Amino acid sequence: MNIALISGTSGLVGMQLLHQLLKQNSYDYIISVGRRKLALKHANLVQLAGNMSQIQNWNWEDQINSQSLGGEYVSLTQAIQEKKCTIQAFSSLGTTIKQAGSKEKFFEIDHDLVLAFAKWAKSLGANGFYYVSALGADPQSSVFYNEVKGKTEEDLKALDFEHL
Repeated sequence: MNIALISGTSGLVGMQLLHQLLKQNSYDYIISVGRRKLALKHANLVQLAGNMSQIQNWNWEDQINSQSLGGEYVSLTQAIQEKKCTIQAFSSLGTTIKQAGSKEKFFEIDHDLVLAFAKWAKSLGANGFYYVSALGADPQSSVFYNEVKGKTEEDLKALDFEHL
């Protein structure tokens, strides 16, 4: 079983990525993870929602199974629990400093939430993590946006995914 985990699907890039993944049929299931569920339905799409900073504490099994009135997702949760699947994670999670309201809040979203999602995906068995960063990302940059993106890239490397 092939599974895609994706965060950032309410944004422009994430929504386009989600549509491409759904069209390709490369994944048996696509699990969208975010603060809220999308107004989108598809047979292969499962949506998880909650406080992303607390993702490690989510009861994702119950969230998935509650969407499965006939038990059609039991095999999905079992495959993840038993590590009998291939999982790839995708993240286009991010914001702007203007939308975030402060540099601190921007860092929390563009760094901390991306890392929390990546760690959670790794704990589920993801071997690949594909992250939308920025041209000029550099942890030593004098431009705050590029510095945060660079720090995020460096911290993602430390998680030792097979593919990053």
